[in-house]
Amino acid sequence: MWLPKDERRLLSYYYRRINTAGIKRKFEIRELINALKKNPFGTPKTEREIMIETFDILENLNNLLSQRKLITWEPFDSGAIGHARLLDHPDSQQFFENTQVYFLVTLTLEGYDLGRKYNSWLTRSGLWFAEYKDHWFWLILSFLGGIIGALIVNWLSKA
Repeated sequence: MWLPKDERRLLSYYYRRINTAGIKRKFEIRELINALKKNPFGTPKTEREIMIETFDILENLNNLLSQRKLITWEPFDSGAIGHARLLDHPDSQQFFENTQVYFLVTLTLEGYDLGRKYNSWLTRSGLWFAEYKDHWFWLILSFLGGIIGALIVNWLSKA
């Protein structure tokens, strides 16, 4: 099964950190932001804004992985995020920085197996090939490879 990029990264990160199916582990939201390598582009944002946006992304990704039966998860102290969103006074930044938000995640057996495959470059590329073996991309890639190969042969025969 070939997952979208963020789901692959998150599942691979869960595999590396948990490394056992059926064990529940607590992940802090800042740790998961670094795992996804989310960099804010555009206008500069405060850490609070970045964390609120990333919390929504992580919640969505965890829901998608859970629907595919790769993980089970539950937010731990997610009410703090909702409370921080409602606060518009200057103390909201201090409240948000002092509040730690966690996700409790458990890998299922299928999630463990797929996470193990995504963790290795060789098996990850094998999954990608199996998913897209009949795709038009291979036709274009082989055509370009033939042109480059012909150019190299032509260049070597002149030398």
